[in-house]
Amino acid sequence: MSVQKGLTTKGKEMYLYEGFEYIYHYTGKAATKYVCRELRKFKCNAYLIVNRKNGMVTIHRRHMHNPKLQELREAEQAVEKMKRAVEVRGENPKSVVENFQPNLSTKVLQEMPSISALHRRLSRANSRHCNEDGVPVGMLQYLLYDSGTSTDDRMMIFCKTEMVREFEKSDLWFCDGTFRVASQKMGFKKLYTVHFFKNNFAFAIIFALMQTTSKKVIYEKFFEIIKNKLNLSFGPKMMICDFDHRAIIAFKSKFPATRVAGSHFLLGQNIIKSLKSFSLYKLYEEDAAFKFLIQKLYCLSLLPPREVRTAFYLLCEIEFTEYQELPAVDKFLKCFRRYYISSRAVYPISFWNHNQTVLDGYPKTNNFLNGLHNILHNNFQIDPTLPNFFKTAFKQMDLQYEKLVKPPESCYPSNKYIQLPEKLKELLENYVLTDGQQRSTDDIITFLGTAALLTPIKDVSPISASD
Repeated sequence: MSVQKGLTTKGKEMYLYEGFEYIYHYTGKAATKYVCRELRKFKCNAYLIVNRKNGMVTIHRRHMHNPKLQELREAEQAVEKMKRAVEVRGENPKSVVENFQPNLSTKVLQEMPSISALHRRLSRANSRHCNEDGVPVGMLQYLLYDSGTSTDDRMMIFCKTEMVREFEKSDLWFCDGTFRVASQKMGFKKLYTVHFFKNNFAFAIIFALMQTTSKKVIYEKFFEIIKNKLNLSFGPKMMICDFDHRAIIAFKSKFPATRVAGSHFLLGQNIIKSLKSFSLYKLYEEDAAFKFLIQKLYCLSLLPPREVRTAFYLLCEIEFTEYQELPAVDKFLKCFRRYYISSRAVYPISFWNHNQTVLDGYPKTNNFLNGLHNILHNNFQIDPTLPNFFKTAFKQMDLQYEKLVKPPESCYPSNKYIQLPEKLKELLENYVLTDGQQRSTDDIITFLGTAALLTPIKDVSPISASD
């Protein structure tokens, strides 16, 4: 059998002899070396040498495997051609398979991978094919908006359109951002996501990649695009978000009838940050009584809004008395009053109070989003590129869509996520005053103590737009 010279599907020089393939390795002074194509797979050390002067071909060492059948080789070449059609030309994987199969013989088809395996291979190739703006062609179906590369404030918005109908019907949305799933390599600074609540789960529907986050107009544009592109005539009854003023103002300008509330979890993280800034964190860690007082302060958000201010001053006058000799404690309480209690507070009581939220049976935090952000962050640490982000993000959206279309009883959350809200709701219902009743100081302090035991501050690093 004569030696045949050719090219691999990727354009590399190759020799074929007696069913064995040899691919180009390197060129020396006197000869060119070609190694067995199965070198890695079978650790085959056979190689072929071509003399540069006379073109003589010699084979060295025995192969560690059997020669390939002609049909198997043709099947591999067909798969490579399909991958190139998807990867380079951006053709649809399913259409490529349908177009190639009629042109292959029965024996070659028998050596081909299964249809499902072939679709998986081509889908991976499809995810690597990007248009001129860096968006994988396979993801263009989800692209809701792209401002383009010509602007310094580029923003890309993606939406799982199959979930829009449920999104419109939902009474509760969650919005949050993270800086941990973006980099200069990706060309974006922040990921902003929108979820909706159904069957005790938050389903991710919108992802937005933003280059600039310091301008209020970016968030206004983001919510305006969502409203117009999805034809939303009105928003949900409630939206829970982080403590980002620009996003809050922008959302209320587009959905004025929606109540915007700050995440209860992030309120606790803000308190922890404040303790650290006033050098009180060590006292908080070591003094159990002081820690319990801070937990009561955190639970002011569960009181009826009209009682929050009164309860705060009661805590200051009665509970914090023994600590107010410390200047740092006094400064901390003044800071808390300025940001959350006073009539001109940075964050008014109506924003961070969750009394009615709990009574309505809604979650009081947007921690649902942090799980998704963590998954994206872990994958981002391995491969911080835009194609990898798209692959991971839309895989998660597909998984959540599968959960959405399942019967509600098949995807209940674990008991701990149901029992705690029920206990809190029972506590708040028992705290409601009947006509003519007066609230005593002991009632308020006892309520805050009970609530603090049920829902203490989770002492972790914040995972929010400011992380």
